[in-house]
Amino acid sequence: GLSDTHNLDLTFSVLFNLASQYAANEMYSEAINTYLVITKNRMFHNANKLKVNIGNIYVKLGQYPKAIKMYRMALDQVPNTHKDLRIKIMHNIGILFVKMGQFSDACSSFEYIMQEKPDFKAGLHAIVCYYAMDDKDRMKQGFQMLLEVILDIDDEDKYIPTSEDPMSNLVLEAIRTDSLHALEKQIKREAERSILTAAKLIAPVIEDNFTAGYNWCVEAINNSVYAPLAGDLEINKAVTFLKQKEISQAMDTLKTFQRKESKVASTAASNMAFVHFLQGDVEQAEKCGELAREVDGYNAAAYVNLGNCS
Repeated sequence: GLSDTHNLDLTFSVLFNLASQYAANEMYSEAINTYLVITKNRMFHNANKLKVNIGNIYVKLGQYPKAIKMYRMALDQVPNTHKDLRIKIMHNIGILFVKMGQFSDACSSFEYIMQEKPDFKAGLHAIVCYYAMDDKDRMKQGFQMLLEVILDIDDEDKYIPTSEDPMSNLVLEAIRTDSLHALEKQIKREAERSILTAAKLIAPVIEDNFTAGYNWCVEAINNSVYAPLAGDLEINKAVTFLKQKEISQAMDTLKTFQRKESKVASTAASNMAFVHFLQGDVEQAEKCGELAREVDGYNAAAYVNLGNCS
C-alpha cells in the first residue's frame, strides 16, 4: 500500500502520463491497464472520469459496446454541475449508437443534449437518426428545434466603421481580423451548414412530394432568425429540379430572385444564364450573366457565363 509520505499527486501524474503515452503509441492494452490502475485506486479523487479515456481507446479498437459502457460509467461520476463534460460524453455515446445502427438509442442521447444545452451538431445528428428511422414527424420537430438554437454571436455591424476617427477605424480593422472574429465566423458557418444540410436531407421525404417538402423547410426557415438562409435552400431546390431535368420548374424557382439584390440572386442569375446557354438562347444567357455580374462583381461563374456568350 501507499505510505503516509507517498506523494499521491506525483504518482497520479506518472501513471496518467504513462497511460497517455501508451495510447499515443497505439499500445492500447497497456494503456487500458494503466488507466484501470488509476481508476481502481480510491485515493485518487475523480479518477473515474478517466474512464472516458478508456472509452476512447475502445472506440479506436472498434469495440463500441465496451466504449459505451465506459462512457456511461464515467457519466455516473460526473456531477450535474459539469454540464459541458456530460454533454460531450452523451454526444460520444450517441455517435457510437449511430455507428452500431441503434438509431433510437442515439436519438435519446442527442435529445438529451438538445434539452440541456442545444447545439447545431447534436441537432443535425438527431435529424439524421430520425431520417434513418423514416420518422417524418420527428424530422419536422427536430428541424424546428434546430432552428431554435441560439447563435450566440454579436451582429456583424460592429465591424463596420461608424466614424471618421482614424484610431477607431484601426481598432475595428484589428478586431475584424483577430482570432475571436475568425471563431465567430467558423461558428456561424457551422450553424448555416447544419441547417442547410438538415433541410436538404429531409425536404424530399417529409411531405407527399419533393416540392411540398422544400416549401415546408423554406417556410420554417423564413419564420426563424435564420431567414436569410431560405434563399440558399431555394437555390438548392432549383438545382435539384435541374438534376431531375425539370427545367421549367427550375427556371420558375430561379426567376423569383430576379428582383433581389444579394449574392443568392447573383447565384440564381448565373444558373439561369447557364440554362439559357445550354438551350441555345445566347442573348438571354448574356442578359442573365450581366445581371449576375452587376449584383455580385466577385461572382466568377457570372464571368464564365459571359465569356461563353462572347
